Amino acid sequence: MSNSGNGWILSDFNTYEEAYSQFGGSVCSHPDVIRFLGEKGPAPSFYVYKRGDELICATYVTDKNILAGNSTYPFVFYDIILPYNKLAKKKFFLPFRTKQLSPYHAGNFHNCIYWKGIKRKTCVVKHDFSNATHKKRRLAFNKFLQAGGECRPVDHYSNEELCDIYCTLFKRRWGSTLQCYSREVLLEVFKALRHLVFGHVLQIQGVPCAYDLVFKAECKQWYFFDCINGGYDPAYSDLSIGSILMYLNIQSAREMCRADNVRMFFSLGIDNPRWQYKQQWCNTFTLGRSLTL
Repeated sequence: MSNSGNGWILSDFNTYEEAYSQFGGSVCSHPDVIRFLGEKGPAPSFYVYKRGDELICATYVTDKNILAGNSTYPFVFYDIILPYNKLAKKKFFLPFRTKQLSPYHAGNFHNCIYWKGIKRKTCVVKHDFSNATHKKRRLAFNKFLQAGGECRPVDHYSNEELCDIYCTLFKRRWGSTLQCYSREVLLEVFKALRHLVFGHVLQIQGVPCAYDLVFKAECKQWYFFDCINGGYDPAYSDLSIGSILMYLNIQSAREMCRADNVRMFFSLGIDNPRWQYKQQWCNTFTLGRSLTL
C-alpha cells in the first residue's frame, strides 16, 4: 500500500467491500456495482482512511474523481454515500473530486461544502405522504385494477423480458427526446446484478404498460433505492399509470424498511426543472462538493 497524502492510503477492492459491509453506502457505491463497472473500464482505484488499525472511511476513485464506469450503463453517481464510520467522530480531508456527495456526509469532511447556492440538488422521497395523497393514489390504483390492470413484481419476469419491457415503454414514453439504454447493455446489467433490481411492472389486459428501473442496495442501517427512470404507454395516461407505479414502488420500499427496522433512502436522482413530477414525491437537498487542489 502507498500513502496518497492527507491520511488516505491506497488499498484494494476487498477492503472497500469490507468497509461497505460495515458502514453501508448508496447504490452507486455498492461493491457489486463498482466491480461490474470496473470490469467494463476504466477500473477505479480504492483508498481507505484509517486511525491506527481502525477503518474509518473508504472510497473508489477514477482519475482523482469519486466515480466509476461511464454513462453507457444505467447507474447515476448522484447522492454518493461512501462507507464511513460516523461513530468514530473523526473529521478529515477528502482529497478526491466530487460535486455529488450525499447530504448524509454533511460535516464529515473539512473541505466539502453544502452551500445552498450550489445548483446540484438531489430529490429524495419524503418520509411519508399526506392522508389526502394516500387516498388519491389508492383510488387511482383501484380504478386501474377495474380497467383490467394488475401489478406484478419484477421477479415475475426473466432478464430478457425486463429488457424488452424497459426498452419498449421507455421509447413510447420519451420518443426521441431521451436516449434509451441499449438492450445489450441492460441485459448485461440484469445478468450480473439482478439481485439489486427492485420494483414492479404494471400490466393492463396482460400487456406491460409501465415500468421504472429501480436498484436497491442494502446495509445494516438502511436500504437505498435508486430510480433510474423508465417509461409507460401514453395510451393509458388517463389512468395515471406513471404515478400509480411510482406510488406502489415507494410504498413497497417503505413497508420493506419498516419490516426490517431500517431507514429508507429512495432517490429520484438530480433535481431538474425538466422533471417537475419529482417535486410531488420528494424533498430536495443540496449535494456536497469537495474543494481540492
